[in-house]
Amino acid sequence: MLAAGLASGTLGLACDGDNSTNAVALDITFPDEAGADDGGGIPLYFTGGGNVRFRVGVENPNLRGTARASVEALTPASGTTPPPNVTLLLAELGDARVEGSGAIAWPQRGLLRLRFSALGTTVERTVRVPEPTLTAAPLATKPTAGGMPVYDLCLESDNAKNGIVEVALTDATSVTGAAALRMALTPGTCTDGGAALSHARETITTFAGAVGVVATFVGTDTILRTRLDASASELRLELEQPDGGLPAEGGLVTLHVRARLNSMPVGGAQVTFTSVPETTFLPAVVRTDSDGGVASTTFVAGKGPAIHVQATAGNAHASADIGRP
Repeated sequence: MLAAGLASGTLGLACDGDNSTNAVALDITFPDEAGADDGGGIPLYFTGGGNVRFRVGVENPNLRGTARASVEALTPASGTTPPPNVTLLLAELGDARVEGSGAIAWPQRGLLRLRFSALGTTVERTVRVPEPTLTAAPLATKPTAGGMPVYDLCLESDNAKNGIVEVALTDATSVTGAAALRMALTPGTCTDGGAALSHARETITTFAGAVGVVATFVGTDTILRTRLDASASELRLELEQPDGGLPAEGGLVTLHVRARLNSMPVGGAQVTFTSVPETTFLPAVVRTDSDGGVASTTFVAGKGPAIHVQATAGNAHASADIGRP
């Protein structure tokens, strides 16, 4: 691979006989071409690493074997080191034609001017490597997993063929509990009939009404920051007043909470108990059972008339003031 800079490479071509007086046709194509040159360079799709792939065809009436050609990057790039020469694999397609292919790393993107030479013929081309785009489709609901509401998180790009995206989630995790994801873009779209070039999917779960997403396209300056609606999974907590109210100092009080989603009980929701004045709950953090219920007990240390108790699960809260009878 040939890195960016004033560097050149040899296309591993040699020519049988003297072809200097024969007409030479030299054609250059780019597999990732996104459209015709509009005067600002040939637009390319982005590929992982920002590589510029090319194919060189050499045609000569008397060519019977191989030919020799070179490629040179004319656009300077700061901070890059000229690499070793690149050798292109050749396929003899006919008596008078050979082809070779290769790539030039152009991580800084933008315009890149290239010069291709073979058998005394020179062709120059300017290509335009884009900064990749990244968008997020609306969250799509999926069947629940063990009572947990799950969604299809899908990212897509309309000008990147592939690449790696690192995602940080807020108020959500993958089904394995990870809030940091590494997703690979592959051909396709998030929705049928979509216009995107590539996409990446991950199943996530949340009890919040919205999910924060920070997606970084690795090796580029592209960062997507968005918040996606997840109101279909917004959890509701119901905290029941204990029978008899708050007991005397030194007594125990047990609190019961029920978690519901769309009026249906939710198992597996993690509920945290706190209070003012602060007391110790056992357990302080507990998951709801299959009926959506959970209980925690605390020791009443003070003589005050009441304590304020709060149960929290994701963005869902339930609170109550428990007083003495």
